[in-house]
Amino acid sequence: MLKTLKIHMMELFAIVTILAVHCIANSVFAVCPLGSTSQCFCIHDVIDCTRHRVNTTETFYPVPNSEYSTLSLSGNFLRTVSNSSFKNLKIANLFLDNNLISSIEFDAFNELSPLLKVLNLENNKLTTIPKALMNLDVLSTLNLKKNPITSVGFANGDAVFRHLGTSMREFHFGDESQDFWPSTISHFQQLRALYIYGTNMQVAPPHAFHSFERTLRELHITNTQLSIVPNSIGELSRLEELYFDDNINVGDQNIMSASFKSLAGTLHTLSLQNDSLTTFPKILFDLTTLHNLTMDRNKLWYISDDAVSTLNSNITYLSFKQCNLDRIPQSLLRITPLMFLDLTKNNIHSIERDDLGYLSHLRTLIVRKNPLKYVSTEVLRGMNSLSTIDFSDSRLPDIPTAIVNAPTLRTLKFNNSPISCTCDLKWYLSSPFRGKNMTIEGSCETINESIRDYLTYRVPRCP
Repeated sequence: MLKTLKIHMMELFAIVTILAVHCIANSVFAVCPLGSTSQCFCIHDVIDCTRHRVNTTETFYPVPNSEYSTLSLSGNFLRTVSNSSFKNLKIANLFLDNNLISSIEFDAFNELSPLLKVLNLENNKLTTIPKALMNLDVLSTLNLKKNPITSVGFANGDAVFRHLGTSMREFHFGDESQDFWPSTISHFQQLRALYIYGTNMQVAPPHAFHSFERTLRELHITNTQLSIVPNSIGELSRLEELYFDDNINVGDQNIMSASFKSLAGTLHTLSLQNDSLTTFPKILFDLTTLHNLTMDRNKLWYISDDAVSTLNSNITYLSFKQCNLDRIPQSLLRITPLMFLDLTKNNIHSIERDDLGYLSHLRTLIVRKNPLKYVSTEVLRGMNSLSTIDFSDSRLPDIPTAIVNAPTLRTLKFNNSPISCTCDLKWYLSSPFRGKNMTIEGSCETINESIRDYLTYRVPRCP
């Protein structure tokens, strides 16, 4: 009787296992609306044809109860998008970026009209705005970046942009061949995010953002030939995030107060990466709602008290990656609300006693990729909110004993640092971290073992 029951239980377990595997397989790798010879695959709600070296769109077959939302044909060799290319599909997101597309036939997107919201055509060969976009009624995100669209090509798209005007929320444009501002984007009266990339313009027109001055929340201007921050940014009365990065012709003198005159009460995030800056722009003092500031890849060298005095007292996030700093600027101690500080890839050799002071709100400190060799035993005192320190890619020979001064630490990173694991680490046994769920990343230099395992299993056996 018991033997028979055991056999039945084993059979039942096998059946349940098979059913579970079947359910998982069907939920993750669903039936694709493609022929048996297709190299594409489906996972969750995505039809993925990325980098499959295809030069024509697939034939899609109807699948009952299909709920695919995304089709990716990125990174292929498509040159033309033909009429009815997406027949039998009902998707919201279409990725055609990084192909060789130079023409899109008028009825190419007809079947997608009721649902398509996101269309990515980045890095193709388009020279004009595709008329096929006229058939998309709910498109809200359009990426045309890195296409050599001419001024005539943009002008010919006037009717297209007018049609998309009420639905468009996010638009990307720009190419290194482009030396003009496309006035047709003024039809996007509900635009919330604008991405401008690689244009060859030196100056933007006075009313570049006309018609969406009161709706735009996020603006990216990247890798352009602009020699000055556009004054027209000052008309964006509700802008919350500004990313003005890799505009190397700007420099300290060309970040003018007029460009920021209306942002004082709205802007909370500002990125000024690689803009040939040597100090903090004075306009920062007036940005009273600013919380996040990134100035990576500028040659700051040294940050004075006077420079920091231009910052308002609400800054909580600071990033100075690759800024040629040779020590942690003590002037930053004046920014008492600071919660996140990133000093990656500078020239910091040591962290001295007074370098961090009493930044009691700081939670994350990143000093990775510095030639760091020494950390004072007195540093980190009073930092009662600190939870993460990243010392990765440093030259530290030992785990700094100063970590005991920050009992709230929960994550320490020493990846690719030459940490010596010996019984000299016995001090860790009396630290506030022993027995707690501490994450310690990195490997010992002196033994083939992780630092965490050495502290957990070997140090307690030290004489």
